[in-house]
Amino acid sequence: MPVDRAQPTPTLDPRAQRTRAALRTAVLELTATRRIEDISVSELAAAAGVNRSSFYRNADSPEALLRDALYEDFDVWRSSVLGTLPLGEPMREAWRQASLRIAHHVDRHRGVYETGLGDPELPSAALLRITTSHFESSIEQYLEAHPSVLPPADDGAEPLPATVYARYIGSGTVGLIRAWLETPQPRSAQAYARTTLAILPSWLFDLPS
Repeated sequence: MPVDRAQPTPTLDPRAQRTRAALRTAVLELTATRRIEDISVSELAAAAGVNRSSFYRNADSPEALLRDALYEDFDVWRSSVLGTLPLGEPMREAWRQASLRIAHHVDRHRGVYETGLGDPELPSAALLRITTSHFESSIEQYLEAHPSVLPPADDGAEPLPATVYARYIGSGTVGLIRAWLETPQPRSAQAYARTTLAILPSWLFDLPS
């Protein structure tokens, strides 16, 4: 099932907001040089200038803290595709814009992604889970909202569920990010977006008018 992150975020008092921001900064800084699996709660708390109790009031684990930090951007991309364009509008352009945002995000946090996903022999399993899970759930929500775009089943065959396509496309998106990380700097966000549109199945954009 997709991860539903559309619930409203409770309003935090200023001190709690500062703690959350400090933890977010700490996890992004530390994972720019080390995999999240190799970073402890104590290290994150110390880097953020808070105690362990404050950490656990904000996250269950280092992986959960990194997930929440990255999903602040991820959820914006999902909304740009799922919630901003009505049927009949140019969904291809929405996907292009979302792909540009992904590329800019990866470049802005390139230390996190190069450290976590740049090593083809030893990628971070946690960062793979974080990224793949969000892309898969986003694609699944898109397909559930627009089931008419799904390819028809072969004669006499049961149609494949949206989950199958979502997993394929979501995992492929992470694979494309990893391939893009192997290209030399400066990396082109436009090239990433063009490649995304070239790889994605054309039926994904065929909403009814």
